[in-house]
Amino acid sequence: MSQYPIPCIMVDQRKNGKAPRFALFAAPAGEIAKWAGIKRRVETKQGAQRALNQAKLSALSRFLQKHDENTVPPAITITLRVDDTQVRVIDQALNFHVVTLDVPDNAPDEEKPGMIIDGQHRLFGVMAYSPLCPVNVVALINADDLETAFQFLVINNKVTPVQPDLIRTLALDYKDADLAERLKSARLALSPNLAFVGIMDSDEDSPFRGLLSLVSVGGQPGERYVSPAAIENAIGTIQKREVPELKSEDALCEFFYAIWSCLKKDGWIELWKPESKLMTKSGIIAMTSFVTNALIAKYDYAGNLDVSDPEEVRKQVRSILEFQTPDFWKCEWTMKISDALAVREKIVDSLTKIHRNMRVDVAWHEDVDLVTL
Repeated sequence: MSQYPIPCIMVDQRKNGKAPRFALFAAPAGEIAKWAGIKRRVETKQGAQRALNQAKLSALSRFLQKHDENTVPPAITITLRVDDTQVRVIDQALNFHVVTLDVPDNAPDEEKPGMIIDGQHRLFGVMAYSPLCPVNVVALINADDLETAFQFLVINNKVTPVQPDLIRTLALDYKDADLAERLKSARLALSPNLAFVGIMDSDEDSPFRGLLSLVSVGGQPGERYVSPAAIENAIGTIQKREVPELKSEDALCEFFYAIWSCLKKDGWIELWKPESKLMTKSGIIAMTSFVTNALIAKYDYAGNLDVSDPEEVRKQVRSILEFQTPDFWKCEWTMKISDALAVREKIVDSLTKIHRNMRVDVAWHEDVDLVTL
């Protein structure tokens, strides 16, 4: 067991008994690494931090080596688990204290009293330069996991935006808490369709079960290749049609499942892979939009489609797919696929032309200028 006495200034920024207390101090980088761990999303589902970027570490180390005047003023942010016996008051008037951290020998990260919320690259970059070099620290005393996740998202989005899928993952992890409401106060909005991401990834009836690229535990590279934003936006294209029978969450899910379960069979299943154009965000949104348009036209004008009947919807989707071909998604395109609205509109336009061509026994690619055939 090792002990680390840390002189610090205690600060109660919000004197309401709800907000966490802060400890302000500086400590050698190598020492901090001994008592503060990291929960990374690639290692644990409850983690917040992203994987270490070795280029960032090297760049910061070189920065300190290059000029004697170079310093790293910004503090790293951590949480500290301590009890009252580990905190000693030195000067109450000046809020000066000493916190003594007890660290078991060879302790894994989860058993260390500290956990890094923000600044892992600064810490390890400084440590690569010199383990004895001090690093400024702001510590949240006894903050829980929800507070840790909230602070991570706010801090990072006010400096370098966090990957949107990481925000989605954390929001889903804490969907039963008040993370979403607190993020609104920091002007970090979450899509109203975020709930569907969790449903589509876990529902045993979902064609996308286990495929959404949430930053989660386990899984081999390429197993989770579908963007959560693709699901959010695809659901949105259905909602925009304002069909009364699809107002409920269950009906909407069944309608979406009916479309994509048909697209996961026969000749289409080979397109369900990471490098497929169909599985991109634009591909999923465009195909959902095209098929939905065709289905709702039958609902609106022919009046012979009950959109609340999944089997009837699947029957109609299979009919629509008779005049589509997976070859469109396999061939070279004249436009690079991207997340641009113009690209999605071009895909929908191409799918419409393909449908017309195949209905009259014309080569599917005729006048489809998106393809190079």
